[in-house]
Amino acid sequence: MALNIPLATAAANATVAGLPDKRCHNVYLEPDPTDPKNETVLVETPGSLQRNDFSGACRGMWQADGHAGGKILVAHGTTMATYDIGTNTAGTLTGSTAGTDNGDFAFTEDEGFGLFDGDLYVSDGTAIAAVTDADFATLLSDAGATAFTSVATMGQRGLFTYGPRFGFTAVLDLDNTTALNYYTAESSPDDLVAGRVLGELYYLFGTQTIEVWAQTGDDADPFALQPGMTQQVGCLSRSGIIKTDNAIMFVDVDRNIRRLGVGGSEIISQPWVTRLLKQADVDEILGFTYVDEGHIFAGWRTPYGTAVFDVMNAQWHTRGTLNTDTWRYTHVVKAQSRIFACDATGQFDELSRDYASESMPNATTTGDVIQRMFSAFLPAGHFETIPAVQLIVSQGVGTSASDALDPLIGMRISVDGGQTFTAKRNRKLGEQGVYDEATIWRMNGSALRRGVVFLFEKTDPVKAAYKALQRVDA
Repeated sequence: MALNIPLATAAANATVAGLPDKRCHNVYLEPDPTDPKNETVLVETPGSLQRNDFSGACRGMWQADGHAGGKILVAHGTTMATYDIGTNTAGTLTGSTAGTDNGDFAFTEDEGFGLFDGDLYVSDGTAIAAVTDADFATLLSDAGATAFTSVATMGQRGLFTYGPRFGFTAVLDLDNTTALNYYTAESSPDDLVAGRVLGELYYLFGTQTIEVWAQTGDDADPFALQPGMTQQVGCLSRSGIIKTDNAIMFVDVDRNIRRLGVGGSEIISQPWVTRLLKQADVDEILGFTYVDEGHIFAGWRTPYGTAVFDVMNAQWHTRGTLNTDTWRYTHVVKAQSRIFACDATGQFDELSRDYASESMPNATTTGDVIQRMFSAFLPAGHFETIPAVQLIVSQGVGTSASDALDPLIGMRISVDGGQTFTAKRNRKLGEQGVYDEATIWRMNGSALRRGVVFLFEKTDPVKAAYKALQRVDA
């Protein structure tokens, strides 16, 4: 009877040297209700199809059905571009934005409210322009602040943070405020990193605290602090805050990922994720989120790696682009069940598990190779000879494409806790329609007391799924 060797179901870097890492790189765990013996399977992260090439680095992407005809807004350079998902065509809003930083954007019923380089902007769906009401500048100077730090909308008003205060606009008039339209964070004099709306509440993320405010229904005094809901937790950056799964997740000042809760915010990141975030500057940490086939993904990208939390399984995996330290895409947006991503060069692509490689020029031409990696661990026992192993994997996945006719998967072995590995040995996954190709590695050498780490790698542009690793008779 074949015995399973557990595949890693999540990524994790070892806490101390001498212990093996767990790899789930460009793969993630998914339930498999069709198999009573192996109830989960590792599936592959999406590839991508080129949709447009904008001229500058992406500064953010947003979409609302009622704004600009439902087009995606893509900030790049000083331009606010649009992308029509119905016709797959790009356009541009009249006007320009300042700076090179990551922007912030929110929507009311008929306007868009933006923030770029510390300045506020308003869009009617055809144009974008800086706010002109002098009272906005008065609010800044009265607080001793030099820039706004975030925008949001609630009750058809615009909300904006600056210093330790937040201000608000008139209803359905984002370019209109007064010098008295502001509140000061009450529980602490800390500066506000950002304000975010979830449901009927406005959360003020400060450097030391999180306050919760709600509407009062009184036009003269429209917001009120909610007693008993303040948390003594600081937030690191606006770009690290994401809204997903009817919750808010954020990076705290110690570089942990937290899920906002009532009365407290639990840490959901593991130590290796925190260590990854500590390598990056504050403005290099970019959060993103999207939903795909029941999975809710919350990710944080840095130049040194990208960590993604799958809410379905409460598991982490990593994503990356071949021959780089991290995933190429800096911003992600979902619009009408389609998922789009843009990178630091302005390349705008559509993500889907239908695509087998990255940034494909068209649906049939291979793009950049995606390296899929995952590991398995066999604890030390009374054996010296490493057993022959078979990877239970989808077979016959070859295609008619010249670079995917006879796809391969490679395996390396480590007997010193993942410090060093053998050379890669490739095995076949099966040509198209060849479903009985056994993916077996024999003559695997010997091991002592450290156990055996098996590391698998696939780069051929075919879609596969990985069920189990089994010992087999030699």
